[in-house]
Amino acid sequence: MSGPFDRIMKESLLGGLYIIISSILNINAKSITPLKTKMQITDEREADFVLLIEEYDGTRYILHLEFQSTNDYDIIFRMLRYRLYITQIEKLPVIQYLIYVGNEPLRMSNTLSEPGMSYSFNIIDFKNIDCEKFINSKTPEEIVLSILCDFKSKDVKICLRAMLQGIKDTVVEETKRLKYVRQLEVLSQLRNLQEQLDKEVSEMALVYDIERDM
Repeated sequence: MSGPFDRIMKESLLGGLYIIISSILNINAKSITPLKTKMQITDEREADFVLLIEEYDGTRYILHLEFQSTNDYDIIFRMLRYRLYITQIEKLPVIQYLIYVGNEPLRMSNTLSEPGMSYSFNIIDFKNIDCEKFINSKTPEEIVLSILCDFKSKDVKICLRAMLQGIKDTVVEETKRLKYVRQLEVLSQLRNLQEQLDKEVSEMALVYDIERDM
């Protein structure tokens, strides 16, 4: 990710990072250690998340997670450059996931095959994940992620209200509650739901309570 909005979005996704690792990638980690993400390649690049994973059986590897909000047809080359650099520096196996959170249909390729070389990485489209996986959670970080998921045939208004009510019920402190509502507002832009979300926020007491007490 790059640019001011992408940086804000990355910060909003950061709270749910370990939820994504455990609940979506199904990685049962004993420990997760963030590593340096800036890479001196030809021009300086910064990966989103580079993590040292140690599982309970002693297996150790590097997990590289890259979030993408738009279709980038050169992403395969960027991911390959990251892979080569991380492997050279860390000297450990590397597992890569591109996590697509955009609203447009996913059109990026995750495979590259040329004479003498074959490369691929994993790709996950958040719109294929049922929002029920997170929307009824007791953890606000999971509730926030639900806005990126598939609502299926559910009414959007009901889903947005469920998210806001979930935040209200799980976060007692008003200032912290506001933080999660703001994260939800940032991510709602990726689904063109900001106007609807703002309307629901204004009609519910949780933001009124926050602003009254500040």
